[in-house]
Amino acid sequence: MSEPFRAGDRLPSLEVKAFTRDGFINFPVTFPGGVTFRMVGGGRVVTGTASGDALGTIVYNWAAGDLSVAGTYAAVFIATDGAGRTATFPTGTNLELVVVPMI
Repeated sequence: MSEPFRAGDRLPSLEVKAFTRDGFINFPVTFPGGVTFRMVGGGRVVTGTASGDALGTIVYNWAAGDLSVAGTYAAVFIATDGAGRTATFPTGTNLELVVVPMI
């Protein structure tokens, strides 16, 4: 589980590392079709475009309203290769994100 995010904030961005037993994933080479972020919880679905770099870092910059509702969410990154095939990160589980209420 990551550190909680505050409802209404847009910083910090969500940043994770993706790797295999061989090392970090080179997203521009392995997944030229791009990376999508998906977060589900509390009857809400948040999606958007993420970015991945050559050192396995995936970043999602929060859009207005993404963190507007406090709660616990399951989240993943979906990467697309040059043939249109997808891979989901993390592979064996979902990220758990907590959005705490603004006071």
